[in-house]
Amino acid sequence: MVKDFFCRFEENKFLPFLFFLLVSCCLWLLQALNEKYETDIAFKLNVKGLPSDVELDGDDLYFRVRLRDTGTELAFYKIKGAIPLDVDFGSFSCRGGHLVLPLSTMERSINKSIAASTSLAGMLRDTLFLDVKRGMRVLPIELDGVIDAADGYSVASVEIFPSEVEVMATAAGLEGLSRVRTEFVIKKYLKGKTSFKAKVASAGFMTVEPSEVDVHVTVYPLVERTIRVPVSYSGFPDGYGKPLPSEVEVSFKVPEPDADRMGPKDFTVSLDYGDALALNSRRVPFNVLSTSHKVENVETSPTYITVW
Repeated sequence: MVKDFFCRFEENKFLPFLFFLLVSCCLWLLQALNEKYETDIAFKLNVKGLPSDVELDGDDLYFRVRLRDTGTELAFYKIKGAIPLDVDFGSFSCRGGHLVLPLSTMERSINKSIAASTSLAGMLRDTLFLDVKRGMRVLPIELDGVIDAADGYSVASVEIFPSEVEVMATAAGLEGLSRVRTEFVIKKYLKGKTSFKAKVASAGFMTVEPSEVDVHVTVYPLVERTIRVPVSYSGFPDGYGKPLPSEVEVSFKVPEPDADRMGPKDFTVSLDYGDALALNSRRVPFNVLSTSHKVENVETSPTYITVW
């Protein structure tokens, strides 16, 4: 039976055919691997000098480039896996919640990390964005800038919509942060209601949503009013002989909507004899205080008394 098996094996031409086919395939593969090809190879960034308060989020550290070399060398890159590449933190720029790196700046480092026979065929992307871990808080927003009315007018109110915004920043960036501000704006010589948009100021890894807010400024014309207000005296010696006015006229300017609401109760007029001694002057002006911050250009008539 064994003898018959070998006899049939020698007569069978298919097995030698398979053998030579295998040899041919191997020779073709070796020749093919020696040809030049292009393929995409992964690189993994190792960020050096990362600040202690900055923590990267996710696996965005990988990027791919197209390399050109023989099939053998490219197969070696595939088997080896992602090629490590060191980059200093200072090479990145900060854009919102990302570290941004133009990959064109990494060409020299890439060429140093690959074999001499390998060439860089091209980048698959222009820029690498690395996410930074951040938290979120809702904070009030304030207007930063100069808001002034024209002569004869007064700013009645400044309103911001929305009054609160969502702030995203690193844990260190959020620490101690109680509010955010708009970018510096200047609005002068206003004579009526004015509305404009203001961008919210942000820095570092901070982003704010929305990034701009609506600002509404209400301006009213000033009108002049005059009222009589009682005077409060203090420190005068007993038997002081000169007559003292019991009240004085107080003239002032106030925004038009508030003009009819202002009365003597909104002002305090006083005079202290000790002020006369301190000033070493016979003429002592009346002290006038108003309970309203809207009042401007306050004057009294008479403006002073002669104490001796």
